[in-house]
Amino acid sequence: MPDQLSRMLGERPWLLADGATGTNLYNMGLAPGQAPDLWCEAHPDRVRELHRQMIASGADIILTNSFGANASRLRLARAEGRVAALNRAAARLAREAAAEA
Repeated sequence: MPDQLSRMLGERPWLLADGATGTNLYNMGLAPGQAPDLWCEAHPDRVRELHRQMIASGADIILTNSFGANASRLRLARAEGRVAALNRAAARLAREAAAEA
């Protein structure tokens, strides 16, 4: 991956990353107060679709849906024991969308 980033930066001086994942997931049905990270398992189709939309919009870099996928944050949703599984699911969904592109 570092070689790919170096190659891309060699072609132009900037790269575009995705953003506003939480806001976009709210627009897709995530309820206020709900942990977005849980959607990696509960609604993987929607998370993958958001990645696809970001790529289609021109993002060179997509971030995983794992911003709050840590024990401290997931404790609020009583999911602190699922940190590893949620992070793996988040990475898998982003990779699947990237591979399609």
